[in-house]
Parts: sequence; C-alpha cells; structure tokens
Amino acid sequence: MTEVIRLVQGDELSLDLNVTGGDEVQDIEELIFSCAEQNIIKNCTKISENLYFLQIPSEETKTFIPKIASFDITLKFNDGEILTAIFQNKLEILKKRNKIG
Repeated sequence: MTEVIRLVQGDELSLDLNVTGGDEVQDIEELIFSCAEQNIIKNCTKISENLYFLQIPSEETKTFIPKIASFDITLKFNDGEILTAIFQNKLEILKKRNKIG
C-alpha cells in the first residue's frame, strides 16, 4: 500500500509510526525516515516497544522544495542488520501560499 504524506512548506511534520512484526521488534536499535530528494535523514523517537515518533520542525520544512518526492523507512537492528521496511512511498511538499506564520 502506498500512502502519500502531504506537507505544506513551513508546517511541522509529526507522525506516529507503528512497527508490527514478531519478536524482532524489540531488537530495533533505530528507525530512520529518509528522503534523498529533500535531504532528510531523521531518527525517530521510540515511544514504546512498537511505536515511534517522527518530528520535523517548521524551521526545516520551510526550506523543502515543492514537489513529489519519495521517502523510505529503514530499521537498524541491534545485531547490525539493516532492513528497508518502507521503500519509495510518496512525500508531497506543497508550496506555502498564505502569509500566515
């Protein structure tokens, strides 16, 4: 399933990311959100065993280029294994049109 994340330049991006799976979920060391086209690499904050939180402040998103890009979610495990859990989902950056903020 491809889900599009839409974000207006200058708005804060906040997402909860729920990781499902077997026992290996407890072995996740890092969950990383990345988008090469927007120069984003963000470690997500672990909230609970299966829940992570991504936050990109408005100061950063205001520099994003309006376009449709792709993003990945990568898991790094304690044993050094790396798994791309989500590959090339869509990230749509919308041009800020109003002058509020």
